Amino acid sequence: MPDGGASGVGRDFYIMKGITITLVLAGVVVGAAGSAIVVTAIQKKNKAGEANQSAKDKLAANENFKILAEQRQKIIEDLQKEKAEDKQGAAVRRDNEVRRLQGVINQQKKDLELANNQRVSIGLSPKQILDALPEEYKSNERIPQRRRIYLTEALVDLGEGALPEIQAFLESNVDVEPDIQADRERRVAEKWGIETAQIDQIKSMMEDMKPQLDAEREARREEMEKRRAEGRAEWEKMRAELEGLPEEERRQKMRERFTQMRERGEREREERGSSDAAKEMEGRVQLILSAEQYNAVQEQRGGVQAMLGEVGGRGRGGFGDWGGWGRRGGR
Repeated sequence: MPDGGASGVGRDFYIMKGITITLVLAGVVVGAAGSAIVVTAIQKKNKAGEANQSAKDKLAANENFKILAEQRQKIIEDLQKEKAEDKQGAAVRRDNEVRRLQGVINQQKKDLELANNQRVSIGLSPKQILDALPEEYKSNERIPQRRRIYLTEALVDLGEGALPEIQAFLESNVDVEPDIQADRERRVAEKWGIETAQIDQIKSMMEDMKPQLDAEREARREEMEKRRAEGRAEWEKMRAELEGLPEEERRQKMRERFTQMRERGEREREERGSSDAAKEMEGRVQLILSAEQYNAVQEQRGGVQAMLGEVGGRGRGGFGDWGGWGRRGGR
């Protein structure tokens, strides 16, 4: 151990060191204890805060759950309400459709009742109607058409009671078709103011003269061929004459040539006049028609020539079709 004063100083130093260390250690202990107390206090405070936050979170979660539950319930109620409204709307639509269909049925009943009240009643039995119908089918003109439609509707309106007579008529194999030729002749007779019997006489006369008409037609055909050949030759000659001439002079000469050809054709038609067959036919027509009828025919466009063309079924050809020299003939 240290001795004397030195030892005393050393001892004091060491005591101080010991105190200091003790104090330090005590301070450390006290500090640690204080820190522990502080930490413990802080931890307790933090735990209390966490507990409070947990309680708040739980409360907030409960509130959110409650809100979600209320929203869910509202959605369910809205869906149930919409479903109920849909059912109600479907019921309304169904009722409206039923009322509409009932209105249609009622209107059809009214129409049927009105039709029954307006049934054609002509006072004829089914047999009488079926006996009258064939006569109306002989012509296809407007009035016979209307008559057969009227009689057919009357037969339909007689209902099931007409079926036996209709069956008997069908089994008889009676059939009638419109006579289109007779209709045409009636129209021609009405147009020219003559009788259908006179048309038959004119057709018979034309048939008698057919050989003579055919011979003259053939002669006309041969003459036309001859004239066409002459025309082609003249055209070739004119082309040779025009070759090399100025354009204006060529046009002038062509106009002069065409004018000459047209005038010559008109002169030839006037010189020929009506053929012998045409003159004979016109004379025989005068014997068939009365003077008044003949004059009336001549006053119409085309005169006797046009009438003969329509009687023969060849349009408005006139004597040009029946032995003359073109549509104008001898007029």
